[in-house]
Amino acid sequence: MARKEVESAVKQFNEVGDSVSGILLKVEDGKYGNKAYTLATEEGDIVVFGTTILDSKMAHQSIKIGAKVYITYQGEKPNTNPKLSDIKLWKVEFDE
Repeated sequence: MARKEVESAVKQFNEVGDSVSGILLKVEDGKYGNKAYTLATEEGDIVVFGTTILDSKMAHQSIKIGAKVYITYQGEKPNTNPKLSDIKLWKVEFDE
């Protein structure tokens, strides 16, 4: 039996309405203080890197490992501090 490496793809959200859904496998601390969410999807494991808003919504809803999660990118709004990046907006839903 040959050994096979497990790979995870990073999900990019470029257009309003881009979405991903899958079973939440794990949540890890990301490199810049945000979270990294690994979802098992029909296409394989996908990693979604959190933003302040996405992390807040995931934590506020107390989504547990094993839950089916639906994440949809809803666009951006200007940051009140013009020196910072625009704020990414998200819709987060889950099945308990």
